[in-house]
Amino acid sequence: MTSIVDKLKNIGVLGGFGDIVFTVNPFKTMTFEDAEHNSSVEYEEHKIIGEKPKLEQTYLNADDVSLNITLASFLGINPKEQLKLFEEYLYNGDVFDLILGNGFQDSNVLGEFVITSLSRSYKEVSFWGDVTQIKLGVKFKEYH
Repeated sequence: MTSIVDKLKNIGVLGGFGDIVFTVNPFKTMTFEDAEHNSSVEYEEHKIIGEKPKLEQTYLNADDVSLNITLASFLGINPKEQLKLFEEYLYNGDVFDLILGNGFQDSNVLGEFVITSLSRSYKEVSFWGDVTQIKLGVKFKEYH
């Protein structure tokens, strides 16, 4: 039998990447803001004398996703431990599905991505010297 505590831990899942889960529930909150998903293609321009150039699509670029995350102890997160997981994925080149939104909807699964960049802003440190809040900027690139 599943306890009410276990049920509450699974509500509010807003996406994820590997073992990183974006969630809002009574026990912890780790979500993203300012998410940006960019797609682009490359074109070659063929010049024609006396006419406008003709464009030819040559290839698709890998998608980029960037988002900001607040890692804060007052939200039930250990900022340093969570940061280590992001750093591990960055330095190891780990490939996972990136999900923004409820994972039960296929449209929220963006595909396989890697972390290409992390920016850290240490916002709060406790009286005892523990980092209690980190603003984290994460950049992902689609992996093929």
